[in-house]
Amino acid sequence: MSKNQNRFKTLTKGMWRKLRTIPVVLVQTPTISLARLPVILKKTILLLIIAHFLNEVSSIVTELWPHWSRKEVDFFIKPGFHALMPLNWWIKYLSDDIFNIITYYCLGVIAKHVGNILFLICVIFLSYHIIDFIMYFWDFKTSHYFYFDLFYTSFIFIKLSIKGYKPETVARIKSLF
Repeated sequence: MSKNQNRFKTLTKGMWRKLRTIPVVLVQTPTISLARLPVILKKTILLLIIAHFLNEVSSIVTELWPHWSRKEVDFFIKPGFHALMPLNWWIKYLSDDIFNIITYYCLGVIAKHVGNILFLICVIFLSYHIIDFIMYFWDFKTSHYFYFDLFYTSFIFIKLSIKGYKPETVARIKSLF
């Protein structure tokens, strides 16, 4: 054996000897069963799973019924507004809006237990997305000045929520969640 190989063997043998003397602590993460989770957490998880599934409905419809999904539709209710689009894209935009509503609702449910300011801000954004959802049916969200106003109004409400509301007002809003 060469001099370097002996030195390497001695070095590694010494390292292994030292490593054996270090106590090894195995950290086992506790297994949490679904039955032991709080009801509100179960509902939130279920809603988020449903929301993510809804995001894929358009793809599923396109794969299962390709001819039907390419049919052009115009389901908008504003008088004089017409926008033909394939049904699978109409479903995709609709499911995106529903996804946003469900996500912000779940954020509101979680924020309810964290603090009043965060909760109120989540309610503001949830309201924003509900109005956005309604505008999808009205004119495919093409009312740009309306959205400028909606954003500005949301910003004012956020400033007011940071400033503070009466506890009774916050309690009434929390009761909706």
